[in-house]
Amino acid sequence: PVPPLDPDDERVVALVPRPPADLRGAVRAMDDTRRVTDAYRSMTGEGDPDLWAWERANDQSLSVAIDDTRRLQLHFEVRNAIQQRTDQIELPPARRVVVTSRETTIPLRFRNGLDFDVELVLTTRSPRLEFDRGRSRTIVLHPGENRVDLPVTVRAPGESLLRVELSSPVPGIELDGPDVPVRSTAISGVGAALSIVSVVFLVGWWVRTHRRKRRDGAKL
Repeated sequence: PVPPLDPDDERVVALVPRPPADLRGAVRAMDDTRRVTDAYRSMTGEGDPDLWAWERANDQSLSVAIDDTRRLQLHFEVRNAIQQRTDQIELPPARRVVVTSRETTIPLRFRNGLDFDVELVLTTRSPRLEFDRGRSRTIVLHPGENRVDLPVTVRAPGESLLRVELSSPVPGIELDGPDVPVRSTAISGVGAALSIVSVVFLVGWWVRTHRRKRRDGAKL
């Protein structure tokens, strides 16, 4: 603070220099929180009325009127509130699925515990299944129970895991889904062709062997 000016005082007033505060850490924290709020906005649009307040609190985190402790508290409150929202999205249980045909549909059930629609990117992976609509697709979960049908084509029979992942349209939020055990008894096109070739080969071998035995018997 500058002392009051006295016209009769001839002393020189020396102001102590104050180095600028290092706000690099605060800027990084604000960018990290903004990445989360932007990702959440891509999921909900204007559906969540609290989102604007979180974005405003993040912008105010660089105010010189607050200290580092209060800044950290603001970021924690915003991120924790968004985490509580995303925790209300329930993913499918890891139940075993049996596939008996080469082309089929696997139903996935989600539950949205929020009061508004949520848009997400569904990503699926499996070494024995081919996904007719690609491995990634956009889904919209309405409040309550939701069923998403996943068209698949069996590549090879046997046991495998269907990995289900959900993420925000704008990168920043990921929901780890379950690993669904899938048992396929269907034979793919290549497997069916190989099976037919094997049967034809065995029949031909049996016929040739049977004729050879008959000829050998006739010679005796």
